[in-house]
Amino acid sequence: MRVIYNSSTDPAYNLALEEVMLTACNDDVAMLWRNSPAVIIGRNQNAIEELDLDFV
Repeated sequence: MRVIYNSSTDPAYNLALEEVMLTACNDDVAMLWRNSPAVIIGRNQNAIEELDLDFV
């Protein structure tokens, strides 16, 4: 298993790197990172149901 510690806090970079790790690596990969404040909504998530829109 490959373990990657990513010190970047840029959400766009981190999501792109995650995609590369999922598609390009044949090994098992564990990647640790954190993002600066951001709202990230997945394809199968409902923003109205999952976000506190008044806060965001």
